[in-house]
Amino acid sequence: MATLKSVPVRLPADKVPTKRMVRDIIGAFLTQEWPSVDPDSLQMSHRVNFANAHCPVERPNITDGASVEPLKVFIKFHEKAEVNIEIFKHLAPRKEQEALLCHEFGQSELGHGAKVHGFL
Repeated sequence: MATLKSVPVRLPADKVPTKRMVRDIIGAFLTQEWPSVDPDSLQMSHRVNFANAHCPVERPNITDGASVEPLKVFIKFHEKAEVNIEIFKHLAPRKEQEALLCHEFGQSELGHGAKVHGFL
């Protein structure tokens, strides 16, 4: 289940996270393998859409066998605690509720979305 967690990371003025920041954010939720990943080995891109920025991230497998944590992660950066788009406010008036809604949809028979590991 998704959890709310404070991660001591501050994005730079241009709002583009460094690879180390991304590794630290993911490592706060996926604590077995991600914290020891070399940030320079990450493949990532930072994109801004009409509401919030997002960052797909992929890491190499650092184990000899099968990885116990996902190798690919999608991070969504929220600008504020409030929903930015008026038309969606009735579904999820706060970002925490939006994350929970995404998690629940991903678990439904219709959902094929990403698994929500947490939000900050």
